Amino acid sequence: PEIRRAVDRGDRSVMPQLVRDLDDEDPAVRFYAIGALRRLTGEDFGYDWRDDDRHERREAIERWRAYLDPSPTTSPS
Repeated sequence: PEIRRAVDRGDRSVMPQLVRDLDDEDPAVRFYAIGALRRLTGEDFGYDWRDDDRHERREAIERWRAYLDPSPTTSPS
């Protein structure tokens, strides 16, 4: 309920938790997480909550993680 209220307010601070929820074993959790992320951003990055194969969801979840942290990673010299 707290996340729903935050989404209703447009509070994007809940997005990291929602992205973590995209990898949940429970499809209902994934369904609500992607719905909330869509409401907040208008994006889905190809994520399909119905996909039971964790590896199939991985690419879209990585796109969500990059969206949350768009800074390029640098390798140590």
